[in-house]
Amino acid sequence: MNFEPYKHRLFESIGKKIDTIETFPASEGFFAFQDTREEEGLLLNTNKWYFL
Repeated sequence: MNFEPYKHRLFESIGKKIDTIETFPASEGFFAFQDTREEEGLLLNTNKWYFL
């Protein structure tokens, strides 16, 4: 699910902006994750043992 449309409402309900990191989980495992807060986009997880 795309979080971007809901981000403003979340920050509004909390009362301030917070750091967020995007991930792409699935029942099969994590496919990708955001590896830096400075840039948008996801890094493809090619190492299947990374999250164990």
